[in-house]
Parts: sequence; structure tokens; C-alpha cells
Amino acid sequence: THTTELGAKYVSTAPVAALSYVENLWQNPSGAAARQFDIAYSSGIFCIVQVDDANTLTITQVTTDGTQLARTQVSPISSARVVATTARFVIITRSTAGTMAARCITPSSTTVTAATTLEATVATGTTHFDACAIPGTTSYLVTYPRVAAGNVRLRRYDNTNSTTHTLIATLDVTPATAIGDLAVASAGTATSVWAMTDGNALIMRTVDAALAVSVGPT
Repeated sequence: THTTELGAKYVSTAPVAALSYVENLWQNPSGAAARQFDIAYSSGIFCIVQVDDANTLTITQVTTDGTQLARTQVSPISSARVVATTARFVIITRSTAGTMAARCITPSSTTVTAATTLEATVATGTTHFDACAIPGTTSYLVTYPRVAAGNVRLRRYDNTNSTTHTLIATLDVTPATAIGDLAVASAGTATSVWAMTDGNALIMRTVDAALAVSVGPT
């Protein structure tokens, strides 16, 4: 360690102390820059979904110590979310054509089920979407923009097995100003919170199992 005179200032050349430990979990395998990712946890395994600028979806499963168990890829995908339901991970994707679809993968597997279309050619554009599992059930929620319709949609699906995604309920809202970002979180069938940006406002609604609004819009 020493100091160097710089005008009337003295600048330390000592190395900066480490702020935290960083572990390289995995390398993007397709060679393109990562654009978006999501992560879910179940039974000691993390499932990571990542979409890159080449519209390739990479699905990676790792243990809590970072050991890679499995990795597979799907394309062309624009963005993806992953949730952990009973015995499997559900991956919700938006294709480059704007089609919302669901796929499943079991822990430690590289086999992804065929895509089940949730809604075709609706979620185009750059607006994000979100998904979450409903705790204690085999159901999940997904929310996304419907650009041509000018509204945003919240849907509940029941995933009783890896190939069945049964639509349970739908709630549509037309923003007052403009479609913005979307998010959803669930504490159980009776209480889920749906949030969205509408212009400069953040709007929240609490919904029940049938997606009837119990609180809001706030």
C-alpha cells in the first residue's frame, strides 16, 4: 500500500476489500447476452429460467450448494417465468409471436413437456408479465398484457399433472392511462395480490380463489 501525489490530493492504491463472496453459478450456454431470468425453489432444488438476446430459453436446475443437475434449452422464447407447484416446476413462456404457454419439468430432469397454449398471440411488446404458485395447491396465477385488447389479464390455472393446465378463472382490467408492468403474489387461495402500473400510478387489488376482487383497486 502506498499513496501517489495527485496535485494537492493523495490517492490510495490499496486494493479494495472484498464486499461479498460471489459464486459463478453457471455460464450462459448459447453465447448471447442474458436479457431476463427467474428462479423457483422446491425440495432442495433451484430451477432457473433465463432468456437471452438470441431468444433462447435456458432451463437450469441446481442444488443449494450450486451443483448443476440438469440443463436444457427451448427457442424461440421472448421471456419466461417459473413457479414451483406440487412435484414439478411450471414454466410460463411468452413466444416471440406473443403467445402465452406453459411447460413443466420435474426436479433433476432435462425433459420439458410440450407447450400448452394459455392464450395465443396476445402479449406482444416489451411489457413484462408475472406468475406465482398458490401455496398448498396445484394451482398457479399468471398475469400478462393483452396489447391489442388494451387491457391486462390475470388467470388462475390448475396443474394436476404435467400436461394439464385447466383454466379456473379470469380477471381483466383496462388501465385508465396505459398498460405498464405487472406482478402477482399469493398467500393462499383466499388471498392473492395483483399489482400493476397504470401510467405513473401503482394499482393493487386483492383477489380470492375465483379472482373476485375483495380489496381495491388501491
